Amino acid sequence: MKLVSLVGSLSLDSRTAKAQNVAAEAARKAGAEVEVWNLRERPLPIYDPENKVPNENVAAFIKAMDEADGFLIGSPEYHNGPTGALKNALDFVGYNQFNGKPVGLVAAAGGAVATNTLTQLATILRSLHGYVIPQTGSVTYSDNFNADGTFENPKLQERFEKIGTDVVALAKHLRG
Repeated sequence: MKLVSLVGSLSLDSRTAKAQNVAAEAARKAGAEVEVWNLRERPLPIYDPENKVPNENVAAFIKAMDEADGFLIGSPEYHNGPTGALKNALDFVGYNQFNGKPVGLVAAAGGAVATNTLTQLATILRSLHGYVIPQTGSVTYSDNFNADGTFENPKLQERFEKIGTDVVALAKHLRG
């Protein structure tokens, strides 16, 4: 079983990526192979439906998304929504990649909670017929990480691990 963890943050020291890695590690422990697609490290050009020029990253991205049995998708909250980089990446894929597959959502906020980003991502992914799991995770500016990448707060650690394990469990169930 394969999951793609799509990181929509472009920050060097991304709280979104750190939180998403907690979910990804839990998914690995639950038996999934997880490919991390970090848009900072593997950027995509601006989506243009008329541009037919081959792009190595776009082809690899679409292939990874095609092969995935489920997804972990994360974004920091910018102006009460997901990043443009993440939305742009999602424009390259669609129904063919997400139909009937589980999706776990992660967000990071500069304030209390990234509710708007999580809600907007859920709407986008549901429109693509993905199964957005009920458990979501939001990291605030005051949430801290240990040197090993785990959360200092054990309740947050548990919450983000559950996102990863729930995506794996649902993917296994849907595959029969």
